[in-house]
Amino acid sequence: MLTALCETLRVRHGFIYNLTARQGPRLETRVGSSEVVEKALAEINVADLIEHKNGSSGYHFIIQNDFWFVILQNKTRDRHLGLLGLEARSPSYDLTPAEENNVTFLIQQAELALEDRRLQQEVFLALKNIIPEIERVQRLRSAVRYTGSPSLGSLTESPILETEYLQMVRDALSHYWGGPKLTGSPLLGLRVVQEALTENDGNAVRALRSVLSQAIEMQRPDGERRMTATEWLIYNILDLKFVQGLRVRDIAQRMSMSEADLYRKQKLAIEEVARTLSEMEAKGPPRLITSAHSEEK
Repeated sequence: MLTALCETLRVRHGFIYNLTARQGPRLETRVGSSEVVEKALAEINVADLIEHKNGSSGYHFIIQNDFWFVILQNKTRDRHLGLLGLEARSPSYDLTPAEENNVTFLIQQAELALEDRRLQQEVFLALKNIIPEIERVQRLRSAVRYTGSPSLGSLTESPILETEYLQMVRDALSHYWGGPKLTGSPLLGLRVVQEALTENDGNAVRALRSVLSQAIEMQRPDGERRMTATEWLIYNILDLKFVQGLRVRDIAQRMSMSEADLYRKQKLAIEEVARTLSEMEAKGPPRLITSAHSEEK
């Protein structure tokens, strides 16, 4: 999202500085010249920036030393997570309404990324406590008779721990209503999927679909659905693309965005589903949804 922010503002340099890393504050990522970014970091006073609170009605930039800064916060807005710095494209704040809408979305994703980084560490620790449950699932696998599910035979490690985990989620969503990327998905080995078998007549693929459906529904904001509202972007993309199976062109038209922008935001939407699945696997899910989305299409 940092690259997308730089492209939106048409600037060459930017960075995200993590204030909550376990090893201490550090540069999380940058775009452009390392010398320019290092100079900006050396000259800023983070404490002074934090005193200038972001606008209550949205995000705004604090201008300092030829850079625009935004304090990144958690969802409850009571903790500072990091600092976003972008090369100043002008001496004053001059975003158009369209740019501001796009920038607001991308800043929210940057905040989620920092918050998720901390959560991911907690999830990995929690997964250590799940190993006994995974071993229990191995003992129960003989009761699961589903042809073509190789992952059921190798559950000694959670798929969430695999480096290809995000790709697994992307593949399963792409074959949401059926196909080899769903029926042969390593995600069939997730504990939450195994626990959903009973409510899905022992059908492992339907159980995985019901878990994916729940993860998608957890992205749904409160209130009336709106196709072009920023807070509805993630859910709308997931529902229209994977659940309803609409074409990219049709989705882009309904959401009033370019196809290129849709592809970028689709990547973020898939990352949100992956994050939610990690939380469900670590904490254990509530009663799974098995109605409309779990029926064969």
